[in-house]
Amino acid sequence: MSYANDKTLSISLPPFPPFNRFSQGTAFTGVGVIAIQEVTKNLKVKLALAPYPYARIMHSLKTGELDLALIFKNNLIANDVEYIGPLSLSKVLVLIRNNITIEHYDELYKLNSIGVIRNAHFNEEFDQDNLLNKVSVNSYS
Repeated sequence: MSYANDKTLSISLPPFPPFNRFSQGTAFTGVGVIAIQEVTKNLKVKLALAPYPYARIMHSLKTGELDLALIFKNNLIANDVEYIGPLSLSKVLVLIRNNITIEHYDELYKLNSIGVIRNAHFNEEFDQDNLLNKVSVNSYS
C-alpha cells in the first residue's frame, strides 16, 4: 500500500478532456491537475501522477496503490476511501443529437446507445437499469 511512502503522494485523475489530458509520456494538463496541485501545495510531499483510466483508478484506490484521486463519488469504493470534499459542483449531463429530445427518464429507452465511463455510477435507477443500451467507454472524447 502506498500511504504517501517516502513523502510522495500517488495520485491519479481520469483522462476526461477537456478537464484532464495526458499526453505522450507523463505530461498532465487540465483543471483537475491544477486543482490537485492547489490542494497539495502546502504539503511537504512530492506528487507522483499516474495516467490511469477511470476503472484502474477505482481499483487502485481500493487496493491502496493510490493515495489520492480526483473523481466523482462512487458507491463501489465508498467503504474503502475517505472523501475529503468537493472541488467542484459539476453536474452530469446527457448530450444527444439535435433531432432527439429527452425530457423524462423513460425517453432514454429510445436512444440507440448511451456511452458510460466504465465503472462510473450515477444513481441507483440508471445504474441498475439493464433495459437501457449502455455502452462502456474509456472517455467521453
